[in-house]
Amino acid sequence: QGVIVSAGVALFLRIVTGGKSLEKNIKENYGPLEEWTLIQVRIAEYASVVAVLGAFVALGFQEMRGSNMDGLSGIDVSMCRAIRDLP
Repeated sequence: QGVIVSAGVALFLRIVTGGKSLEKNIKENYGPLEEWTLIQVRIAEYASVVAVLGAFVALGFQEMRGSNMDGLSGIDVSMCRAIRDLP
């Protein structure tokens, strides 16, 4: 859940700043940084996009398989109970 929250914050920041990447925002706010720091920022931004896409793909597969998800959590409660009750 933390990854999705951070990805949402990054997306919100991109919308608010007019489409600037996280790297450009950091350069404007903190000045020039080492290249390795900027590489880490780029990797984090790409990883958050991949995480959000992965979450949507997982929800899509669950929906296609007919899982009964309770609310927006994407958790099939009856499947969790069945797994828990296995001997």
